[in-house]
Amino acid sequence: MKAVIDRIEGDFLVLEIEGGQELFWPKKDFVGAKEGDELNIFLAKGEPDNEVKAKELLKQIFKRDV
Repeated sequence: MKAVIDRIEGDFLVLEIEGGQELFWPKKDFVGAKEGDELNIFLAKGEPDNEVKAKELLKQIFKRDV
């Protein structure tokens, strides 16, 4: 999935993905990233014990009231 860094809000990068949706991603994961940078995001299904962690991470990413 392709994404563009739309803006930076506090400790989060606001990524605009295909379809116009926004993702809030921790800035610490992309040191040196700036507005306008293009990113490729890959998701993979993990082992069952990692599934809970992945769901929690996605909940944080898709939070609307950040």
